[in-house]
Amino acid sequence: MDFSEGDILHIKDFKFEKKGKVEKKNKYLVVLLETNNQKLLLSLPSSQIYISNEKKKPGCIHDASLDISIYFFEKRKVIGKGGFSFSKDTFLYFAQVFERSSEFLKKYLEKGQLSVLDQLTQEELIEVLYCAYKSNLIPEVYKPILEQRLEELHQ
Repeated sequence: MDFSEGDILHIKDFKFEKKGKVEKKNKYLVVLLETNNQKLLLSLPSSQIYISNEKKKPGCIHDASLDISIYFFEKRKVIGKGGFSFSKDTFLYFAQVFERSSEFLKKYLEKGQLSVLDQLTQEELIEVLYCAYKSNLIPEVYKPILEQRLEELHQ
């Protein structure tokens, strides 16, 4: 199975590092980009919010004073081509993106731990990628790839 940008994945017992410890938890992942043939730029969404309610608005949020750069999906708002929506307010923190090979995800798939739930709508994907591109927290190495992909999506 190949994974594509915009895929919304759910992984049971996903291993990730948090505050220096490895945790296992059921987690969502969003595939932001495919880079260098078989490398995927992934984001680990969270329902945890670290900004005040008055700054919380759906879509792209950059706040230099808080050193935060996120994309906010409102609960129950359809964001997937097949009708997917998150049951809770959910945030992509661009400081928490990481790159992995397709093989990394395939291992979870082979163990029956991974399911592809849906794929972001074209509009939502463009908004997320543009937000990532404008973020000062996403590694600079991804900026040209994001810029190129955004240009392709706007053709």
